[in-house]
Amino acid sequence: MAKAKEELKDEIIDLTLKATENIIQEKLTEEGDRRLVDNFLKTINTL
Repeated sequence: MAKAKEELKDEIIDLTLKATENIIQEKLTEEGDRRLVDNFLKTINTL
């Protein structure tokens, strides 16, 4: 169980870093921000 929690934690960290990279690389607008967050949430739901 501890190993599964650690793997999940690592996956969340990786996804957060990827989302942050996307935010930094893209011009920040309200529409763009919403799209990035929506895509990130969809990615989390596939875990």
